[in-house]
Amino acid sequence: QPGSYTLTLQQLPTGFNRGNEAASKSANVTAGGTANVSWSVQTVGGGGQTATVTTGAASFSPATVNIAAGGTVRFEYGSGVGHTVTPENPSGSWVERDLGSSSDNFTVTFNTPGTYRYRCRPHSTDFTNGMVGVINVQ
Repeated sequence: QPGSYTLTLQQLPTGFNRGNEAASKSANVTAGGTANVSWSVQTVGGGGQTATVTTGAASFSPATVNIAAGGTVRFEYGSGVGHTVTPENPSGSWVERDLGSSSDNFTVTFNTPGTYRYRCRPHSTDFTNGMVGVINVQ
């Protein structure tokens, strides 16, 4: 039927998520036409998934990480001068750490869904500008 439709992705199999994509998408169908709607689903591997963030001269790579609750982020020294990983809201094992050489590499496990922002104190003035990063836990 011609018209405007909203499609909602309601459930995915275990081990998959839709990343940062919206659950609902719109489509318009004209008379005699079709519409294609798609989502780019990602595997998440459940708890135990590990993502790696590496420091550059003045950036974290990748700057945004998406993991499932129970996943771990490994912070590794890559290059540049001394850095910090300074969380916006420190708690538990998610506290500021120096990352000035490969001997300083460390991991943090994120059990609670949410958005976790962090920065390098010497290379940023706040959590939105400069050497900053975000961990999205789903």
